[in-house]
Amino acid sequence: MGFERHKFMSFAEHGGENSAPQTIMVAMDVSGSMNEVDIPPSRLKAAVGAASSMTSQMAEEHPDDEVGIVAFSSKAQIVHPPVPVGANLNSLLRAMDSLKTGNATNITAGLEAAGAGLGMALAGQSAVGGSLLAWISRFIYEPVQGAPTPRRLARIILISDGHHNTGRQPLSAAVIIKKAGGCIDVIGIGGAPDDVDPRLPQIASTNPDGSPRYCFIGDAQQLVKKFKSLGNRIRPV
Repeated sequence: MGFERHKFMSFAEHGGENSAPQTIMVAMDVSGSMNEVDIPPSRLKAAVGAASSMTSQMAEEHPDDEVGIVAFSSKAQIVHPPVPVGANLNSLLRAMDSLKTGNATNITAGLEAAGAGLGMALAGQSAVGGSLLAWISRFIYEPVQGAPTPRRLARIILISDGHHNTGRQPLSAAVIIKKAGGCIDVIGIGGAPDDVDPRLPQIASTNPDGSPRYCFIGDAQQLVKKFKSLGNRIRPV
């Protein structure tokens, strides 16, 4: 695998010279409530617009960084495997624009699919079969013979507007990802802070000061600003 297992439990934003190349899996809640229009034109379209802005920014600033896309409702799927943003921007944007809502909210499935996209083998995976995971790993992460494998940070940005209501509880999957060296950023959106799953801050990784890499956002412009911030490279500490 191209990813080495970094035993980092906290991360600093804007890593500068010490920052590492990164692969980001965007795990998007596509449950039915994402059609709500309290964040115009809808929660889903606002989230897609923010993620698209982040990806476009990354293509300009760090075109060799990678982005992949996961959609989850009652189940999850890898909508687009992680690829370098500079050479694949249009493909990634089309995949984001294609997202449609389903039913229920299975945050565990979203985390497991994102972990699979990052090449992590999570016990009890319910979202992605082993053959697909092996294919993704060969396509993205196998180093060219004789070429050095870059140290690359594995990241997940998970966005959800509701409560986990089907499947296994999500904290175990989050712990496995974080122990493997993955960084999880979580955004709650829509309605009010109390309307989203109270476990979202626990799913998130931590900052150096111990605070969770979690926030609640109810405004489209702030959502774009946050996603662009998360697109910056980070530094493990």
